[in-house]
Amino acid sequence: MSTRRFLSRAEAAAALGISKSTFVAALRAGKLLEPDAVIGEVEGWSRASVERMAEMRARSAKVQAWAAKKGE
Repeated sequence: MSTRRFLSRAEAAAALGISKSTFVAALRAGKLLEPDAVIGEVEGWSRASVERMAEMRARSAKVQAWAAKKGE
């Protein structure tokens, strides 16, 4: 039997290059994916989900940069 490994909030935040508090704030604001697993009060994200969140953040940054440039 294989065991699936999930990343904690702290691990997911580190993988995204943000602080845990920024991760929590973005999660509460709906800017990040919901956890893939919840056991009691412990949440976990798969590596694939963290990669998707990184892509989402990169696209968002590109859109913000474009909007800022258009507003010059």
